[in-house]
Amino acid sequence: MTTSVPTNQPELSSQSTQSQVGPFATETIIQSEHASKYLTVLCRHFARKVDAKWNETSGTVYFPVGVTTMTVNDEANLLTIQCVSDNKQQLEHQKRIISEHIDTYSRRETIEVCWSND
Repeated sequence: MTTSVPTNQPELSSQSTQSQVGPFATETIIQSEHASKYLTVLCRHFARKVDAKWNETSGTVYFPVGVTTMTVNDEANLLTIQCVSDNKQQLEHQKRIISEHIDTYSRRETIEVCWSND
């Protein structure tokens, strides 16, 4: 089983992150040899319903409840996911969407997602 690592990094509450959508933010880091696959699969899936842009190393998904950004570090096999919203309820909804989809697409391994504000 793979467990994501929550981070308590101050840049999550920085002015640049807040200006994207809102003041509520959280982050998780998933270590997996399939990190880049997860980024592509998640962004491609979400793009069917909402605006999403991605490449091999990063992606941004524009949900009605906030913005999710994903970044891959291939050398360390890490997928960093940041969610930013206008309020706590929207942030919780966004976290639930991401966590459920990671669970759905991580067939080769079990990933327990741990968010920085849990």
